[in-house]
Amino acid sequence: MRRIKPYKTHLLAATACGALGAFSLGQAAHASGFALRETTADALGDAFTGSEAKAYDASTAWYNPAGMALLDQNEVDGGVSYIGPSATFSGYNTNPLTGGRVSGVQGGNAVSPAASGALFGVFALSPDWRLGLSVTAPYGERTSYPGDFVGRYQSLVSSITAVDFGVALSYKINDHFSIGGGPVIEYFEARLTQALNVPTLSALTGQDPIGDVHGDDVGVGYNIGGLYKIDDATRIGIDYHSRIRHDITGTQRITVPTIYSALSPATAALLEAGNSSATTSITMPDSVGIGIYHQITPAWAVMGSVQWTHWALLNSLHIT
Repeated sequence: MRRIKPYKTHLLAATACGALGAFSLGQAAHASGFALRETTADALGDAFTGSEAKAYDASTAWYNPAGMALLDQNEVDGGVSYIGPSATFSGYNTNPLTGGRVSGVQGGNAVSPAASGALFGVFALSPDWRLGLSVTAPYGERTSYPGDFVGRYQSLVSSITAVDFGVALSYKINDHFSIGGGPVIEYFEARLTQALNVPTLSALTGQDPIGDVHGDDVGVGYNIGGLYKIDDATRIGIDYHSRIRHDITGTQRITVPTIYSALSPATAALLEAGNSSATTSITMPDSVGIGIYHQITPAWAVMGSVQWTHWALLNSLHIT
C-alpha cells in the first residue's frame, strides 16, 4: 500500500472542508427556476394572467389584497397541485485539484414529483372592510443525484422550501377604487449536500466524504395593492410583494467513510472537525405586477398581466 504523505492529506482535507462554504444557489436552481405559482385551479386555468385584477375568489388576498373589496361574501378557497418535472444532466466535470475528469454517472432525472398547495380566506368586517388570510408556497425545489454522480463535488441533494403566511386588510374607498395590504411571514428552509474532494483517499478507496448543510429562518415582508374599477366590465390592478431577508442558521455535518480513519486518522479527524454551525443570508426577491381584466360577456373575459421580479438578488448563497 502506498504511504500517504500527512502534510498533503491535511491540505486536501482542509480544502475539502472549505468547499462547503462555497455552495452556489446556481447548483440548486437558476433563480426563477424554483419559483412556484401553482395555487388554485382557476389561476392555473388562466395561466396566472390578470391575477392582479380578476378578484374572482379568495386567492386575491395573495395576488392583490385590494381585490377583496369586490367579494360580497365570506369565502374560503384552496388547491393542491401536482408537479412532475423532468431534468437531466449531460456532460463532464473537471477535478480542479488534478485537472483530470471526474469519473461517474450522468445522474438521470434528478427532480422528483411533488405537490404544492395553497389556502385562502376572505371575511367581511364591514361593507367597506375585508380581512384576508393566505398560506402559500412561493418557492420550492429539490434535486437529488446518486453518490457516484459526475457532478457530486458540486451537488448531491439541493432542497429549498419557502412557506408564506399572509394577513391583509382591504378598504373600499369608493365605487371605483380600493386598496389593500398587510404583513407576510415567510418560513425558509434549505439543505445542500455535496461530496468533498480528497483526491488521494477518494481515488484509493472509491469513497468520498459527504458534506451536509441544513438551516432555516423566519423572515417578514409585506404585500400591498390597488384596484381601479373603470366600469362594471373593466378593472386594472397593481400589486407589490416586498423582498424578504433571511438570516439562516443551521448546521454543517461531514460524514467521513470509516476506511479513512484506518488509512489516515489525521485526515479523518480534520474532516470531522468541519462539523460546526453554519450561517448565511439570502434575500428573496420583491416583485410588482400589473393586471387588466375585461368582461366581454357573462361567459367570456379577456385579461393580461405584466410582472417584474428582482431576480438579481439571488446570484449566490454563501455559507460560512
